[in-house]
Amino acid sequence: MAAVLKVKIQADAFMVCLAHALSTDREEVMGLLIGEVDEFNVSHVFTVFMLRRSDKRKDRVEISPEQLSYASTQAEISFLCY
Repeated sequence: MAAVLKVKIQADAFMVCLAHALSTDREEVMGLLIGEVDEFNVSHVFTVFMLRRSDKRKDRVEISPEQLSYASTQAEISFLCY
């Protein structure tokens, strides 16, 4: 698989990423980008899900299985809309 040449991101997804970037380490959040890479190696990000970390240790980034299941379902729904 070749490297992604460009990333295109929806405006609302960009705003979520910006909010994530401005969050503090005490907020314990992580983001999950939902999108696809086309035949021209351009990544299209449709939406972003903010998830709460289930493990509070600084060297761990884990989410609960329930959150992962929810995000997966929402990703499928989002993908069908685009």
